[in-house]
Amino acid sequence: MNDSGVKYSILFLILLAVLLAAISIYPPIWPAGILFVMGVLVFISGFKEFMKKRMIENIPTSKVRSIAMGLTEIYGNVLKHKNKLITSFMQHTKCVYYRYLHEEYVEGGKNQSGHWRTVRDIKESIPFYIKDETGKVLVDVTGAEVSIKIDTTRRSFDDRYTEYAIVPGDRLYVLGTAGNNPHMKSSDKNEETIMIQKDHNIYFISDRSEKDIIKRLKIKAIAGIVIGSILLIGSIPIFFMLTF
Repeated sequence: MNDSGVKYSILFLILLAVLLAAISIYPPIWPAGILFVMGVLVFISGFKEFMKKRMIENIPTSKVRSIAMGLTEIYGNVLKHKNKLITSFMQHTKCVYYRYLHEEYVEGGKNQSGHWRTVRDIKESIPFYIKDETGKVLVDVTGAEVSIKIDTTRRSFDDRYTEYAIVPGDRLYVLGTAGNNPHMKSSDKNEETIMIQKDHNIYFISDRSEKDIIKRLKIKAIAGIVIGSILLIGSIPIFFMLTF
């Protein structure tokens, strides 16, 4: 889990604890409390997408040859590093990254809809190059938020199996931190000296264009902020109706 995910989980636990404490003191307010907590979480989620969108818009795309140390944005083709590839779990695809997700559909109870429960979530990756017309640079996916299209999916009764993969030749957008390769000696000077890796709170990798990424983030941000605001505002009259 990345840093933002940890902070989000901590916030959720704090809000849940406050909600349970309030309900224990005055049980009738639970509908308003649930709406309020949901509103806060949805609003924060939308605001996070908005901030990510702003950051992507404000950071210019760098050519590999002119990468500066620190937060950077690059776009190019995937190349394998040292002729190494891994094999994906489900499709046995030769790749540099894969995610395998097994979910089970759980029927809902009375007045509740069903949902997909994660049974197994496997991720594996190895370092690889991103190459543009000026050169190539190493990328370590560890800790990144990876947003790529589904490679394959299938269903069997109430089970759903999904796999994502990054293979040589894919074009990737990478927003991460350019730093010294921790696996290289400081005296070595070659194309492996610098590696894009996890350092700042944001580390984002996608197989979509920057224009498409910004469009999707904008939709998510607007939806989260609007729906979160509606839930927050809606919880206020319900609270007063239940307490007075």
